[in-house]
Amino acid sequence: MGPAHRDAKEHGARVVAYWFPPDLTASLDRNARRTGRARVPEVGVLATAERLRRPRLSDGFDAVHTVTFDGRGGFTVREEDDPRAAGTGPGHDAGM
Repeated sequence: MGPAHRDAKEHGARVVAYWFPPDLTASLDRNARRTGRARVPEVGVLATAERLRRPRLSDGFDAVHTVTFDGRGGFTVREEDDPRAAGTGPGHDAGM
């Protein structure tokens, strides 16, 4: 648990994570349309995707919520009982 988590808990605050799972396919598509210095080498996007992971209760959070697009211009928020039990791969524990 990081110092901010400890400080928040010491003051009686709940520490809640909101995870926005990345969409690797969409990220690569947007990046491919960029030009010049705005475009990131694909290997960089993929390497970053490999390092990302969903926050966990064991990271010191009292709750972890997953936020996804609802397809109608809004969002769906789902609370995870234990994010470690969720799926893996793009849009889950890793991906962009």
